[in-house]
Amino acid sequence: IPAPSPDIAEWPIIGEKVHLYWSQLHADLPAVVKSMQPKISELTKFSLNVAAGTGVKILQVLFSVIIAGIVMAFGEQGAKAAMAIFVRIAGARRGKEFVILSTATIRAVAAGVIGIASIQALLVGLTMIIAGIPWAGLLSLLSLVLGIAQLPVFLVALPVIGYIWYSGDYSTVAAISYTVLLIASGTVDNVLK
Repeated sequence: IPAPSPDIAEWPIIGEKVHLYWSQLHADLPAVVKSMQPKISELTKFSLNVAAGTGVKILQVLFSVIIAGIVMAFGEQGAKAAMAIFVRIAGARRGKEFVILSTATIRAVAAGVIGIASIQALLVGLTMIIAGIPWAGLLSLLSLVLGIAQLPVFLVALPVIGYIWYSGDYSTVAAISYTVLLIASGTVDNVLK
């Protein structure tokens, strides 16, 4: 490892520590690595855990996509199989009612999630358009996607609120008004649900 530049010691806050540590690495690398062995071991274990967790999540997503593809490809046969299972468990009349109820419930929940996400994205988008936020349409579309995925729309609204306050293009009353509107729009799904 080459010797550190003297300019590094002049960096604010961390410069002296970085220069000292780099000098130690330059003078005796094996001794520094040996002294850092426990920390390196912990970091390695943590990194392996993160990599393993990420791998498991990727496999879960892949497995979900495969199952969704199979369900979509064999939807008609799946409906017949569900009917047969419910008829066997609950009888002919009640089994058909359970299948109809299950189908209606799934459709209603899906329609409700999409409807609420659409209303929320519309309110957030209108607020951003009124506030004159650049890329309001794209941000509104992102709000819709987040709402459908059941993620908080605050992931879009908070950076927009930060932009309103730090851009300097708004008076205090306007910034407060748009902030309140964005917070209300971002939480409207709680009321609608």
